[in-house]
Amino acid sequence: MAITVEEASRHPGERVAAWDAGAVGHEWLGIYAASDAGVKLLAFERTDRAGRLRRIAALEPRGVRIGKTYGGEYVWAIVDGRNLVAWNLDARLFAANRSTVQVGASVFPAANITRVTSWVDPVDLGHRGISVERAGEPPVVLVEERDPASALDPTYNRDNLALDAAWASSLGRDLALWLGVDHADLLP
Repeated sequence: MAITVEEASRHPGERVAAWDAGAVGHEWLGIYAASDAGVKLLAFERTDRAGRLRRIAALEPRGVRIGKTYGGEYVWAIVDGRNLVAWNLDARLFAANRSTVQVGASVFPAANITRVTSWVDPVDLGHRGISVERAGEPPVVLVEERDPASALDPTYNRDNLALDAAWASSLGRDLALWLGVDHADLLP
């Protein structure tokens, strides 16, 4: 049985209200339950700009994190005013604050990060993600996906890639802004 956005916003546990950066002609809001095991879409709605502002004003006092998505598979939000946290459907991917970045069990200083890169493997267009470059150290991949669509579809091209990988451009740009470093967008 489907629940409403209103009901989802009162769901126990951590909730993220993610606005879809890829929505065209309307505003799309998904309410997600978020944990270390990933995010789960509880409810969604379409609205206009005025509805978006009203919805944010109603959600924030309830402790619902206001975040972003691009297509719904990746969700990110500022948590507790300190951390930009990103999830996919299966896991919490990373948490970054101005002091440290945690990806899995690995933690490293954010001060060493010189750039965030959104990338695609030129040999395998289904392999794409986000990494951080660090001064004097090897880059660290924060998020990557391996989408078989590019290998299975003989008509798959750069236009398909631009749509499928837009989440990496959007999340990479937001992470770079959050950390105060440059963003290199190597996606089409």
